[in-house]
Amino acid sequence: MARTKKFDSAFKLVWKMETPIMIKVFAWKCFINKLPTRDALAFRGILPSSSSSCVFCCANGESSLHSLLLFHNASLVWKDIADCIGFEGYKAENFKESFLNWFSFSKNAKVRKGKEGVVWMAVCWTLWLVRNDVVFREIRGTFPILFER
Repeated sequence: MARTKKFDSAFKLVWKMETPIMIKVFAWKCFINKLPTRDALAFRGILPSSSSSCVFCCANGESSLHSLLLFHNASLVWKDIADCIGFEGYKAENFKESFLNWFSFSKNAKVRKGKEGVVWMAVCWTLWLVRNDVVFREIRGTFPILFER
């Protein structure tokens, strides 16, 4: 019960962030698993289930959780950024947990009020844009090269 209450606070914190509304909506969609990934589109019958594999690794289904947090190269991006700012031991299994971990770290690092979750939102948003480049612009290459765009 306390865990659910804690995670519900993530929804409230996102809406209080000093970020553009479309980024807040994006984060909210991450939390409720409503991003239009290939898995979600196949589930709704928009794509055939045979085309629901991850655009990066082609090994797993392309869920938002896989693409933005758990996919090997995405997790390396999270680790590199965490290491760069001194966030030791970062690990998350879902979006709310990840957001709350970054929010808490930022708050403890005395990041200005209203900006505590900006790094988390920026990384998720950028990973989503890279994914969309692969899907819609057919930009191919290794993941680090794509991420540098």
